[in-house]
Amino acid sequence: MGKRGEIVQINASVLRWIISGSGWTAQEISENAGISIEDIHRWVKYDSTIRVQDLQTIAKIIKRPLTVFLLPEPPKENDLTDYRRVGGGGTGKLSKKMLGVIREARHYQFVAAELLDMLSEDALPKIIPRTIQDDPQVVAEVEKKSLGLDLEKRPKEKNMYAFAQDKYLALKVNIELLNIFVLQMSMDISEARGFTLPDGYPKVILINSKDDPRPKLFTLLHEYAHLLLKTDGICPADSFYSGLQHADTDAWLLDNFL
Repeated sequence: MGKRGEIVQINASVLRWIISGSGWTAQEISENAGISIEDIHRWVKYDSTIRVQDLQTIAKIIKRPLTVFLLPEPPKENDLTDYRRVGGGGTGKLSKKMLGVIREARHYQFVAAELLDMLSEDALPKIIPRTIQDDPQVVAEVEKKSLGLDLEKRPKEKNMYAFAQDKYLALKVNIELLNIFVLQMSMDISEARGFTLPDGYPKVILINSKDDPRPKLFTLLHEYAHLLLKTDGICPADSFYSGLQHADTDAWLLDNFL
């Protein structure tokens, strides 16, 4: 593959899925790849034969493996629906970099699922589903014990940064023991502090590696609460109370854990 002039058959729905998930518009791809917008519009509308050279150019621009373009159909996956920009401005368009982080997290989830299957290990999280209506005191006692969440006061000889870092790392280990993968990746701090993936197993929590230990600790608990409540979303970098779903989740989280 890759010889000049060689062509391959592409499923239009796969190309639409790739482009829509890339953050790039058809016009942007056309301008950067030197491919006519008419060709791209035709390719996303009808199954077509496309030059491998053109696919390689598009793949390089939007940072997707060439093999993804050859899928027989797009994979089934849900969107991360609970996203808001800094300042609580409502649902917004995710940046190209953020979409890339989500794709990478999905890839790690897929690889983890395959490894667990090869090892005959269960991919389901070892958690008890919760609802907003559950008694906070009862849930708190069970979950604190499950997570080994120790809320003792910070020792005088330890600064807050080091104390929060130790708590974050300990909580991360305990959550992973519940069959939940906790990943760290670099994201624009103005865009997101973390997120959970809404579908598939094993469940994945992703934390912004650029963040400080204290907000990372809260974000990890916040995303864990999303999993307990069977909700999904991206945790924005602004107020934790901007929006109904996050307000409900965080009010519940504060009642239960903090």
